[in-house]
Amino acid sequence: MFNLFKKKQSDNSSNSPAHEDWMNAQAQFEKAEYSNALSTLIAGFKKDIYYQPLYELSGQCLQKMGGEEESKLFKQAANHLNANTFKQLGNHFYEAGHYPLTRIFLEEAFKLNKDLEVANNLAIAYARRFDTRKAQETLGMVQDKFDFWAYWFYVKLKILNNDKSNLDDSLKVLENAFDPNSQDENLRIPKQKVRELRESYERLVKLQTPEPSIRDWQFIQYGSVILNFFFSDDQYVAGGRHVASWGSNESIKSILTLLTGLLESKKMAKIVYANDRDSQIIGLALSKISKIPAEAYHPETTCQNALLLAADASAFNEFQDVEFITNNNITFSFNQNWLQPNYICPDIIGLMSQSYSYPWNGGNYKVKEGGEPIRTEPDLRDADAIAAEIANSELKEVDNIDEFYQRVSNDLKMNQARGHRYNFMVESPVPGVYFGNN
Repeated sequence: MFNLFKKKQSDNSSNSPAHEDWMNAQAQFEKAEYSNALSTLIAGFKKDIYYQPLYELSGQCLQKMGGEEESKLFKQAANHLNANTFKQLGNHFYEAGHYPLTRIFLEEAFKLNKDLEVANNLAIAYARRFDTRKAQETLGMVQDKFDFWAYWFYVKLKILNNDKSNLDDSLKVLENAFDPNSQDENLRIPKQKVRELRESYERLVKLQTPEPSIRDWQFIQYGSVILNFFFSDDQYVAGGRHVASWGSNESIKSILTLLTGLLESKKMAKIVYANDRDSQIIGLALSKISKIPAEAYHPETTCQNALLLAADASAFNEFQDVEFITNNNITFSFNQNWLQPNYICPDIIGLMSQSYSYPWNGGNYKVKEGGEPIRTEPDLRDADAIAAEIANSELKEVDNIDEFYQRVSNDLKMNQARGHRYNFMVESPVPGVYFGNN
């Protein structure tokens, strides 16, 4: 017991395994490299969370960067390194979406006190960086303290981990938590979220043994189609997703051609695109390829047998009632950022990337005749002219829709007459390489 107590004291000496990181961060701080210093300090926290100088220097860095609130948190924590301090810091970075720091502080808080709130936030931080098994294990340690939402997330994790043990019974516990006939508005969201899990479970059972690919798990979680994903071993860096991708007219046309084939049997009356320029260009290009008329979205637009289109899924936020599957409308986003939650998960997704650059926005590299790389400039032409250029580009080969979607056709959201489009959330059992510290 005494050894454990001594281990948790901050003697602030050079004996700490974090001392070298603190020294390096101090040197960076003196050069006004505050962001780099913080990254170095994070490495130090991983080695010794009780090393007090890390907190003092973190507070100074954050103050220089204008983070007054965070600066105060670290300065206050320096002299009070205990479960409550770690919980406070961890919850702060959880709210900020900084999951490495969330994990560092909440892991220590959880070791000291098996608190339900800490367990839940820590589990979410694990899951949003694709360690769903660690998330389930963490929540499993506080099962006797579960409230409704902790239990709901635990059941979701069982689905994501393909853990079918007592899974149907667990879903029934959630379904029986409230009167299904109740009109209480406070129960609307809980009912909706339980239905979401039931639908995911049924799609999981349909596959039985899903592959560890984004194709399979995007279907299980959301019932959606992905038109372009990686599946070969030499390209499989993000579970089949793109990481950073720079589009070309040809690659865009390839995806829109796949979409046109997928929609042939649907007899869509029109394309309704979001009001940003990227969506307008994609919508007009698809119109020229598919021969389906297109128009910009307006709240008063009548949408029936329509393809609701957005270049990036975040643009669906402007569409009223888009979460409801009605009037034979189908949603399509060319890109879905897989590190950002979204209001809905579209029925059809062109590709999933962490960062996607459209060719008309400039900033890409091209090689001049002499071999010198230069940055491309934004294309300021009319949207219709750019769309026509995309539609007229030649494809060396035409891809086919993955046969997987024929096998699960009846369970796809795009083939449902009614239902709900649920939030897209980052958590997934499919790991991936991604940029950034968080």
